[in-house]
Amino acid sequence: MFDSSKNNETIFLDRIIEEIESRADFAVRAEKTIDFWKSREPLFVKLLLTPQSLPYHAEGPTLESHISLMLKCLYAFSSGEFSLLNIEEFAREKGQEGVLVDIMHLLREETDFFETFILCHDIAKSVLVWFDAPIDSAGHVAGFVEKITGHGTDLNLAQRLDTINRYQKLFKDFSVDHSTDSSEQLSIVFYEAYNIQVHYYGHEKGIYLPVFSEFLSRVAKEKGLATKDRDLMEVIIAHHLDPLKDFLAIKPNAVKKYVSLAQVNKWSTTDILRRFQAVLLLDAVCGSKHLAPHGTWHDASIFVHFLRSEHAFAPAWRSSREDTRKQEQTKLFRRLFREVGLDGVSLMDFFNIGPSPEFGKLLYSIQESIILGKEIPKIRADIDQELKKRAEAFYEKRFSA
Repeated sequence: MFDSSKNNETIFLDRIIEEIESRADFAVRAEKTIDFWKSREPLFVKLLLTPQSLPYHAEGPTLESHISLMLKCLYAFSSGEFSLLNIEEFAREKGQEGVLVDIMHLLREETDFFETFILCHDIAKSVLVWFDAPIDSAGHVAGFVEKITGHGTDLNLAQRLDTINRYQKLFKDFSVDHSTDSSEQLSIVFYEAYNIQVHYYGHEKGIYLPVFSEFLSRVAKEKGLATKDRDLMEVIIAHHLDPLKDFLAIKPNAVKKYVSLAQVNKWSTTDILRRFQAVLLLDAVCGSKHLAPHGTWHDASIFVHFLRSEHAFAPAWRSSREDTRKQEQTKLFRRLFREVGLDGVSLMDFFNIGPSPEFGKLLYSIQESIILGKEIPKIRADIDQELKKRAEAFYEKRFSA
């Protein structure tokens, strides 16, 4: 098993997600969360059964696959076992380490907040489904062609349910001849056969409808969110698709929207940016599989564009925050080194030596290796074993701090 929190090896995002998906503990936890809400909320059951399609959702044929993958990724990153700093697509973004650390800390400290987002962010999709398919495709011939307004006033509920039922029957009949395929494979071959795309125009603003707003309130209450956090969540859900349009490229001025949201609602600008970046990471990057010639992949580009846009929008502000972060991190490392016996005084006692230039170099080498996740310099077998033990204690404290 790859444990990215304790070494400096970088791994591509697709491989990280594969590792997360292979973990039974994350899968069991996600399944328990989904089963709990299935037993409590008919709205949530309806959401899970709502169809989704390629090219942007190859996780599986329904939204349950998307929600499950998002939950697994949340639990993985909040566990401390997987670090954003070790994902190649992010590690190459020099100067962004502080932001990535902030996001990881947020996911770990406020797991309930982000779990609430995952459960609620797409809740309005179930009533806003509409279908489209290219001319002359099998899906078009089968009648899955609707106007973008088809989910609204010009199509009544009975017609809508009939179209959804026809789609589900078509998919079910198709799956009979593909019984050995995984959900992901089945989604791909069905899309390649029919080219039907599923849309949910305006679903993000659906959270303001009373039925969905009340669903959010029930989930937030169960998860123990304060009223202010529940209200913040509603705004984030209503705008969670904005970054997908705002950061198709690096656009510093697009950051103003999120700064304005923070100012109008009297929220911390930095906190709002990190929360939008965190939900973008979970939803559009880790929780969504895109179709590619070689199979499927996870697109990190919009997340990276968001980070770069923020950096270009306010470099002086970012520089000041980075200096503050480094100072806080230095204080944390010093405290942890003292607690586990890796500070200068403890190591002089351990080695039974006094201060000297040579010891100073050795101390720096040991501590720097531990901070960077590199191998500690070899000294002697019994000493090496003790240093390894203390380093493991350091890591345990660091990633639970």
